[in-house]
Amino acid sequence: MFQISIAPYDLLCLPNGLPPLYEKYAKRAQLSEEIGLDDPHGPLAFLAVRRGAGWPFLTLALRYHATGLSVLPGALLIPETATLFVGAGLRIFAYDLNAPARLWDEELSSALWSWARHGDYVLMRAEGELAVWDLQGRKQWARMVEPPWDYWVEDGVLHLDEMGEEYTFALSTGPRGEE
Repeated sequence: MFQISIAPYDLLCLPNGLPPLYEKYAKRAQLSEEIGLDDPHGPLAFLAVRRGAGWPFLTLALRYHATGLSVLPGALLIPETATLFVGAGLRIFAYDLNAPARLWDEELSSALWSWARHGDYVLMRAEGELAVWDLQGRKQWARMVEPPWDYWVEDGVLHLDEMGEEYTFALSTGPRGEE
């Protein structure tokens, strides 16, 4: 297991399995979620969140379906809004760490690749989808994409290269406000 510190939080992560103290972590957590554990197929990821050196207040054990080496669990923490975005395989989630509570969960049509923050927005990359949320976890927009694709952001403008074709639109409005 490894620890990532983003003040005031520590994330305890294990991308393939449960830690030896899993039962104690889950029992002491205010919110403990087990998703897909009854399915014997696919890797099992573990994530816990704590403040300081105490026991985690949130634990997540998630079995997911890996479709290749590029499919790994991912998380993005927004400390100023206490919002955690997390996912693996075809499942993504957002959590309010103040409560703690799950804000939402979604099933994707293609595997999660990564999360990224660009100013006041969180971008989710999946094999066939690009989606944007605000820092509180409210979805702003989503767009299906055809691989191969990539994007970059400059001055609030998202540049999308989809199969060699470039599209640009405001990060805040997405495809509705295509330029």
